[in-house]
Amino acid sequence: MFRRPDSPLWQFRYSIKNGRWHRQSTKKASLELAVEVACEAYDLARFRQRLGLAHNAHSFAQIAAVTLEE
Repeated sequence: MFRRPDSPLWQFRYSIKNGRWHRQSTKKASLELAVEVACEAYDLARFRQRLGLAHNAHSFAQIAAVTLEE
């Protein structure tokens, strides 16, 4: 968890198994609320990774593969 000097909002970053780091804003000024948002986002990213999905949204390659199968 960190805050940029010019912003009252908290941000967080995390890494996933492929070693890439992801940074995201919580859009919260309260540290307590920001921690909740960060934990939920991290859990969602880990869940999506277990399913073989991109951490935020479907990639073009994933959509193309599903389209080709159909």
